[in-house]
Amino acid sequence: LLPKDLYEYLASGTGDEQTLQENRAAFRRVFLIPRVQRDTSTCNLQVQVLGAHAALPVFVSPAGVHALAHPEGELATARAASRAESVFCLSQHSTYSIEDVAKASPSSRRWYQAYLLKDRSLTRDLVLRAVKAGYSAVILTVDSAVFGNREADARNGFNGLPEHLCLANYGEIRAGWDDRDKDAWDQNTERLFERNVSWQDVSWLVELLPVPVLVKGIMCAEDAIAAISAGARGIIVSNHGGRQLDGCLSSIEALPDIARAVRRHPQGGDDYALLLDSG
Repeated sequence: LLPKDLYEYLASGTGDEQTLQENRAAFRRVFLIPRVQRDTSTCNLQVQVLGAHAALPVFVSPAGVHALAHPEGELATARAASRAESVFCLSQHSTYSIEDVAKASPSSRRWYQAYLLKDRSLTRDLVLRAVKAGYSAVILTVDSAVFGNREADARNGFNGLPEHLCLANYGEIRAGWDDRDKDAWDQNTERLFERNVSWQDVSWLVELLPVPVLVKGIMCAEDAIAAISAGARGIIVSNHGGRQLDGCLSSIEALPDIARAVRRHPQGGDDYALLLDSG
């Protein structure tokens, strides 16, 4: 069993956890409409998204600090995703480095998730490291300029990683910002993040990279249109698993309006890469 503080960091949401609960409740309100008299002798659920092949339309969404739950952390997750023929998305806040995860699972289909940092050169270096290590797409998370109020972490005194763990991708700078002057750890890490952001930042990343850029954290049609116009090749509809803005709608309820906007956009259409973060 995980210690209470680690479990609640992984399992909790922000604020009163209304959005965390609604993510689950909304899925329970979605029902299937069966079709009959179809040939089911051979079933094929394979998909191809931005050049990445998967046996099922289910990917491993980026999440930080896997080693809180298992000693091998992201190494084990990447291997498991590879065995399942899925796409593994590595978080910038991983406990094993970009390169170590690539070496541990060289045949895996890997995407890299990035945050926009105050130090733009550090953002650039991280995404270029990912491309060099064979990650075939970059996901820019755009809903985290300010982290949510993680009441469970403050209640449990979880304001930093255990001493044997670190955010491996930051290298030598990590000792300079792992200060614990706030009650919850995510509030201590957000000091790295750029708050003065715009859609030009997405265009900058698109122009910088030779691989597709997806934008994660889209919850309305207007932002979906802006992301496509900025050059994003894919959108991930997400409310960060209810860990950012408490009180916003569920990701699956946001999906229909966004899907319609994507289909109508001249650079979108039915083949545009539109993914849902289930929460």
